[in-house]
Amino acid sequence: MSKPFNLPALRGKLGLDPAQMAERMGLDARDYAELEASPEKVQRIHAMLAHLASLDVAIERGQPSLASTTMREKILAWHRLQAAQAPSA
Repeated sequence: MSKPFNLPALRGKLGLDPAQMAERMGLDARDYAELEASPEKVQRIHAMLAHLASLDVAIERGQPSLASTTMREKILAWHRLQAAQAPSA
């Protein structure tokens, strides 16, 4: 079984309070609080929304390091893919 996604740790890294994180993830504050209180309820979609929220915050603040490691890895993979498909001169 995989380790539950740590929403409070990512939220803390981003410097957001629970209501702000809930809003960025498109969740009701009460539903978000339940996810933090019961990490086993965090589903893949919640993790994906949290990663996307981290990217939004990183861009807004001009701090790439705020994006989650998963998001940074996906972006680098995308850039490699784009570079590999670029037409040669």
